[in-house]
Amino acid sequence: MHPKYLLKLILLASAVVAINAQAQVSSKIQIGVSPTSPIPDQEVRLQVTSASFDLSRSVITWIKDGKTVLKGLGETAYFFNAGKLGSKTAVEAQAETPDGLIFKTSKTITVADAILVWSAFTTVPTLYPGKALASANSLVRVTAIPFLPLSAGSFDTKSGLSFTWYLDDEIKGSRSGFGKDFFEFRTALTPGSEASVRVKIENRAKSLSVEKVITIPIQPTQVHLYLSHPVSGANLGKAYESLSLRSGEEKRFSAQPFYFDSTKSSTLKTRWLLDNESLPSPPQQENVIIFKTPQVEEEITRKITVIFTNARNIYQETRKDFLASIKP
Repeated sequence: MHPKYLLKLILLASAVVAINAQAQVSSKIQIGVSPTSPIPDQEVRLQVTSASFDLSRSVITWIKDGKTVLKGLGETAYFFNAGKLGSKTAVEAQAETPDGLIFKTSKTITVADAILVWSAFTTVPTLYPGKALASANSLVRVTAIPFLPLSAGSFDTKSGLSFTWYLDDEIKGSRSGFGKDFFEFRTALTPGSEASVRVKIENRAKSLSVEKVITIPIQPTQVHLYLSHPVSGANLGKAYESLSLRSGEEKRFSAQPFYFDSTKSSTLKTRWLLDNESLPSPPQQENVIIFKTPQVEEEITRKITVIFTNARNIYQETRKDFLASIKP
């Protein structure tokens, strides 16, 4: 080959090497994101990895929304706090090897969220301001309210989302699927234990997902005693643990069952005892007694007992004693 052409060939090869040395190839590195769809203000961890070269010997540059936020040798991890609901963050990672090759890749992280609310199908008095709590073998419903963004200011509807439900880390496939935004189950049999319900929500493209978990305590069933009026019913302003009565006094009391299975409330029965002897209640009002104290010349104490049982739920029976002090 003529020396002139050989020189041109060498110069051309050198130019190709120089161009390749500055090439940016994305397939050589990847970014892992955890969590993939963070909730607002949650810390996000990004990790750049490569199976092709040693990142610990490379200069890593992290660029967030167009601004360099971290640069250094072996800086393979970057952390930041997610923004507000529906916001998107563009993150790029660049790796420059010791021989001058540059590789890059990018991710867009979208902030999503969901709320879990639960309700127990258990008894509380009418107009009671508190929440009905879960008890042994009671029915509970958990509802997911998702916020997975479609575009600025709008969110995907439940029909476009897949809900995968778990109870105590066991997947419930038959009750999971598109649009299934609530999950019902019966609790365990042990008061004092807890039920853990988790849901994973994904859009159809599986580009967005969010997981939420809620823990539901299982309470014992309870009985509370209130003064009662024939018309207005139980005075829920004060529950009595013991009674102080006068000789010859007549009082009307209502026992209210808390957290018994209300799906079978028609089978809820009440029994009253006075010093372990049956005490009658008014017709059609099993949970009410009209207690007339005897005439006494010195203070005495009587024991009033109320027992609630659920004939169709053997795990729910509660007995409570109330001491009545009767003074002259």
